[in-house]
Amino acid sequence: MYPLLPEVDAYYREEHDRRQRRLGERARLLNRGGVVFPSMHYNSAGRTTIGIWVPLASDQVEVWRWMLVPKNAPNCVKDMLRHYYLRYAGPAGMTEQDDMENWTSVQRSLERDSRPPLPAELRNGHRKGAAWVAI
Repeated sequence: MYPLLPEVDAYYREEHDRRQRRLGERARLLNRGGVVFPSMHYNSAGRTTIGIWVPLASDQVEVWRWMLVPKNAPNCVKDMLRHYYLRYAGPAGMTEQDDMENWTSVQRSLERDSRPPLPAELRNGHRKGAAWVAI
């Protein structure tokens, strides 16, 4: 798994074996992540992260992200995960660059008026029997 980092490799192999012994056949049932509607996601496929998108305005979104590290892991594993998280999910990380087109598209949609057009008689400011209608 981590041939260049033998201590990290040994840690993850030992944790995998421990999990197999503890859970038996149930160890195969993995939840790799998901979305909690409307704006939270979690990922547990080898990199345990939680992310929340917080709308601040129609043209601003703040992203909060937590990267979880095993509390009792040796320092070499914690260091490896820190570097990995920065490369993968940091401000210039791979996922953020990869998702940029999606975010730009969402932002363009939020900036325009997405309401359907009004019927012509309502746009003109009147309707038969409805003198109160005005735009």
